[in-house]
Amino acid sequence: IRHTTICICIREHSYSYPKISVFELESE
Repeated sequence: IRHTTICICIREHSYSYPKISVFELESE
C-alpha cells in the first residue's frame, strides 16, 4: 500500500514535489 500511495502522490504532485519529498511525507 505504501508503494501505491507514493506512486499516486508523485503522479499528483510530480510538478510540485520531487520523489524525495513524497517519501518524506509518507514517512511522517
